[in-house]
Parts: sequence; structure tokens; C-alpha cells
Amino acid sequence: MMSITEQDLIKHCLAGNRKAYDEFYRFYSARLYGICLRFAATVANIDDAVEVLNGFLRARQLGPVLFDVELLAREAFLNAVLHGCGGDAGRFVQAELRVLDDRLTLRVEDDGPGFDWRKALAAAPAMPDTERGRGLFILKSYADELAFSSLGNALCITKRLAPKETT
Repeated sequence: MMSITEQDLIKHCLAGNRKAYDEFYRFYSARLYGICLRFAATVANIDDAVEVLNGFLRARQLGPVLFDVELLAREAFLNAVLHGCGGDAGRFVQAELRVLDDRLTLRVEDDGPGFDWRKALAAAPAMPDTERGRGLFILKSYADELAFSSLGNALCITKRLAPKETT
């Protein structure tokens, strides 16, 4: 049972109160299939966006995939912020996380010009000690499926979920 009114809960969520987010997810998670985010394209906003995703996943009791999804989200968000939007806080990154029976999908899109993902996927992965160039390798390693928009400014990541145990 919620200790505050629904309107107060919404107010606290809009103010960025993390405890309010957790309460929101606990209360509504059974009715939510996904969440959508839109944030200004700055590196500083990535942590907040990932925390919102994590709260949703914890409320849905999806802890076993939390590490993988957080890693995938951080990598996709960082690519969208730095490469897609050039770190321009006047541009935005959109994300949509959906959970269906046996899979989770994360769609990340930026308003940048896109990139030649076919060429990038065909290239050899960067060496482990280099500072750049390992993003697609990480995405391919932790995702079950990757799909890019034709333009290359949107990515859909799929992660399969373990079957739910029946008692």
C-alpha cells in the first residue's frame, strides 16, 4: 500500500526523487510492459537514464539480467550521446525498454545523422587496450540480437529472458 497519494508520488518522481521512482515501479510494475525515456544528449544524463531502467527491471524482478542490460544500455546511450549527437545538450536521445514474456528489448535512437553500421560490424574489433572502438563488440557479446535502422541512428537490442519458474 502506498503511503502517499498518487499525485504526490508523481510530483516526487518529476522532481527526480529516487525513492519515489522505486515506489512508482513497485506499485505499477505489474501493469507496465515498458518505459520510455527522452534525455538531453550529455554524458552526465546517462547515469540517471540507466538508473530509471534499473528501477523498472528490479521492480519486474529481472535482477538476473540487470548487469547485461545495464552494460548494453550504457554502451548504446554513450554511443548515441557522443557519436550520434556529438555531446550537444540541445539534442536528445530517446530510449524505450519493453519486457514481454521471454524477451526484453531496448530501442535507443538519437537525432544525429547515423553511421554506416554495416561497415562497422564487418570491421575487426578494436584491441582490448585501445580507448575506443569496442562498443559494437560489447553490444554483440551481451545482446542476443541487434538491429539497426537503415540510417544508423537507431538500435534495437534484444535480450532473451530465462523462462519463469512455475510452482
